[in-house]
Amino acid sequence: MRKLVLVLTILSLTGCCCPKPRFALRKPTKCCKVKPAPVESLTPPQPCAKPVCNPPTKQVPSQQLVNKAECLYQAGTTADKQKAFQLFLQAAQQGDVHAYTRVGEMYLNGDGVRRNTTKAVEWYRMAAADQIAIAQLKMGDFYRDGIGVKKDNPKAIEWYTKAADQGEVKAMLRLGELYRGWYQGPVDPTLSLHWYQEAANLGSVDGQTQVNLLLAHNPDKMQDFASVRSELEQAAKAGDVTALYQMANFYMQGRGGPKDVEKAIEYYQKAADLNSADAAYQLALIYENGDGVTSNTELALKWFQKSADLGDARGQYKLGDMYYYGLGIDRDIERGKDWYLVAAQQNLPSAQSKLADIYLSGRGAPRYAPRAAYWYRQAAGLDDTYAQLMLSILYEKGLGVNPDLAESVKWYNNTINHPDQAAAQTRVAKNYETGYGLRKDLQLAKRWYGLAAENNYAPAQAALGDLFSMSSEDLVPDYDAAFKWYAAAAQAGYPYGEYCLGLANLEGRGTDQDSKEAAHWFKLAAYQGYRPAQYALGRLYFRGEGVAQNDISAYGWLSISVRDNTDITPEILGLLVNRMDPDFRDRAVQLEARYRDRFGEPDLEASNGFISLN
Repeated sequence: MRKLVLVLTILSLTGCCCPKPRFALRKPTKCCKVKPAPVESLTPPQPCAKPVCNPPTKQVPSQQLVNKAECLYQAGTTADKQKAFQLFLQAAQQGDVHAYTRVGEMYLNGDGVRRNTTKAVEWYRMAAADQIAIAQLKMGDFYRDGIGVKKDNPKAIEWYTKAADQGEVKAMLRLGELYRGWYQGPVDPTLSLHWYQEAANLGSVDGQTQVNLLLAHNPDKMQDFASVRSELEQAAKAGDVTALYQMANFYMQGRGGPKDVEKAIEYYQKAADLNSADAAYQLALIYENGDGVTSNTELALKWFQKSADLGDARGQYKLGDMYYYGLGIDRDIERGKDWYLVAAQQNLPSAQSKLADIYLSGRGAPRYAPRAAYWYRQAAGLDDTYAQLMLSILYEKGLGVNPDLAESVKWYNNTINHPDQAAAQTRVAKNYETGYGLRKDLQLAKRWYGLAAENNYAPAQAALGDLFSMSSEDLVPDYDAAFKWYAAAAQAGYPYGEYCLGLANLEGRGTDQDSKEAAHWFKLAAYQGYRPAQYALGRLYFRGEGVAQNDISAYGWLSISVRDNTDITPEILGLLVNRMDPDFRDRAVQLEARYRDRFGEPDLEASNGFISLN
């Protein structure tokens, strides 16, 4: 028995009959002393020119991976970035916080890996949960812009606040913007001012500029408006881009003084020359709309191009419009679609909807309903009501998606009581009326126009009047109903509705013929720059119908409408000139100049409700 115990004891001490783990068979290294693992640093490693491989005894494995990955990442080649991504991913899977943000960043930008915003959000969220301020800032951006998640301003504010509480200045500025009502955020001037002031206290020039601007807009909260404006002017003279841009806005909108378009353009140009995309975009709008200057398509194109090249999604979208529709330049549908795509990839809902329209209609790209559904879904997720309605129709009819009544109802219900619901319904109606992307159906068009018209949307009311006036295989004219809807649009001050109501009175459709009443409505539309109404009013003065005959007034109205509208024959002007004596001609020319100055710029937004919809 003693011998047996002795044998067992020897065996247990030597382990000769027990298999050893593989690491026990390796030769011992010099560094075999066990040390506690060091606390992992949250500070990103410094850039390096060459990979630095520290001894394994002084670093945990994840830190080695991060160091090597950083060196590969900074090498810049696609192959190196792909390798870097794999190393960052390994480190992240081991719990390295810096690797979390790098993996998220690379997924977000499609850098070394296929772009995936959902995975980007997942990795940034993990870093944000570990109190990494820059990750919290990015989470705020995701929720603010609807990138990888549904747009949610309250959650954006929550994440921005966490980052701001750690001293992240950019988060403070973002909070100031959201509380100012930007990005459809909650309007709270007090909180906006608070966060801008916090950023300014940490040395942010942008923060201080915004503080001055907010004070300038709220005279009750400041002692001296002149001193605030003086500070902005000083910053502008020093070349501060934000100050230059805001001073331009001051002059353009007449804040604290008379409107001065010339001065506004001067400041906008200075800011644009310093690569302010916002300033370039505003300049383009001024020249496109002729706001205080003569309309100039060439200059509008130049500044939209500058804005687009600087990455402004709005400029990219407008540039797409100019090429797609041939507005002032040779039409290039393919180039227009390319610019829409660039803007859509920046999550501009209007560009995403436009791309969806193109793929659904086949105008500008091969018709492909699934891709249309994809872009409508992207825009719908960013609260675009038109996209939500179109997506509802696609699910109802099974166009590009599997038919799903519940999904159709869900997207439609999202638009109920939305401020843009009526405008979106009108666009859907226009699609049915013209067969743009949807099968042409005038009855369905009438139904959708009716929904918007009942919500007192004047463009839809006027369009409904047009449909009731129409005679076709599907529709029988109903002039009484047409008159009712034209009157509703006219009472709302909609120029096209006023013009149509004037025509109805002039021709006695849906009401008794009344030239005087017709002249009244033509005048109201003409005063808003609506060219057809100006022409109709000029003809009434020429004939003395509904108004006292007056060749000078006739010449004034006809001249500004004829010269800006090649569809209208100038023949009648020749008759006028021939029957006027020289003194009358001089007075007529003077009146034309006054009319052109007051009523010469047409209100494009109000012409017929469908500018640039399709």
